[in-house]
Amino acid sequence: MIYQFLPKVRELVDHSKGRIRADVVHQRLVAMGFTGTDRTTRRAVAEVKVAWKDGHRRRHRPWVP
Repeated sequence: MIYQFLPKVRELVDHSKGRIRADVVHQRLVAMGFTGTDRTTRRAVAEVKVAWKDGHRRRHRPWVP
């Protein structure tokens, strides 16, 4: 049920730089016609956030005197 809305979830997470809450995403998806539960949305947002953070980790460079 959430699979057709995953591109929008990815867009919201990317736009917020991984800081958007799942309840906010759920409200926006319901406005778009999503009929699933908030638990489904929380699971999807958690997976998308993990994937987003994997690609946007801070890179530490060694200190060279």
